Amino acid sequence: MPTSQWSGLEARDNLYGNPFAFWALREFAGREYQPAIDRLGGNLFEPNITPKFRIAPQDPIFAIGSCFARALEECLRPRGFRVESYRDEDCLEFAGDRRQDVRHTPDSPAVGFECREITNKYNVFSMLQQLRWVFEEEVPPLATFLPVGDGLVQDPHACPMYTPADPATTLRRRQAMTPVFRRLADCRLLVVTLGLTEVWFDRQTNLYLNVAPDRAAVRSDPSRFSCLVTSFQENRDGLEQIYLLAKRVAPQIKVLVTVSPVALTATFRPVDVVVANMASKCTLRAVADDWAASHADVDYFPSFELVLHSNQDVVRKVDRSHVTMSTSRAIIDLFARHYVEGEGA
Repeated sequence: MPTSQWSGLEARDNLYGNPFAFWALREFAGREYQPAIDRLGGNLFEPNITPKFRIAPQDPIFAIGSCFARALEECLRPRGFRVESYRDEDCLEFAGDRRQDVRHTPDSPAVGFECREITNKYNVFSMLQQLRWVFEEEVPPLATFLPVGDGLVQDPHACPMYTPADPATTLRRRQAMTPVFRRLADCRLLVVTLGLTEVWFDRQTNLYLNVAPDRAAVRSDPSRFSCLVTSFQENRDGLEQIYLLAKRVAPQIKVLVTVSPVALTATFRPVDVVVANMASKCTLRAVADDWAASHADVDYFPSFELVLHSNQDVVRKVDRSHVTMSTSRAIIDLFARHYVEGEGA
């Protein structure tokens, strides 16, 4: 089944009526266009957007995803948006739990994201599992923790910035997620940031993991875990389950889906990380397009294209992966102009 479909006449009307339809032609059939070739090559590319919906400035927002979602939260809050996925008290409780073996420089991707990383979810399946644990089913957390030696355990469903700890501390961290994600029920916009398709799976619990299992856990039970490159359909099905769950607990909610421009930190596949990263992003970009085309209240926001087609020396940090805070602010400016009532496109 096609993602979208138009009749022959409708398709021709789309071409003639869309000033952004051509990559290089500035004039066609007596009409003037704004081709991509004239809009690319600058420091910051701004894609054309026709939003499906708008939100009120006071509408509460919930962002789910990886560090790129956290960067968007950081830029939304100073503009007065009510961001329910990030409150100061969420950060303060776990300020002392963060790993101590991460180096920092002024341009480090970790700077500015220390405590808020506790809500990072890197794949569709870990997002869905977290929402199900909060709204649908009870899962014994201790059964999902991985022993790593010396009485310590890893929670592979948490963020990687946590150091392994004793079971009681690890359980406290897991339980702290519940009140954060419950706020989704009061929100009017869910921002879903898709990260990667390379996912670890735990055969013992039959659960996808948010992060790779600790090396000690893999060595102690080599047959327990597998690393998967998940398919278009698997990710598409997972997003549909997220949509149905979100609409059940928050019938008023609309969804804005993005693809994170942040690259894979590393790949477990026997290929170049650049190749693995592009395969992951292309799959998720196609999934996002299909998902958005299927629902009137789901829209795709092209932050991925904005970063990909901008000057990389300007929009990315020194790691050539994470985006600068000024780029995140530009993305939120673009979002506000097109999706927030009273901002003006």
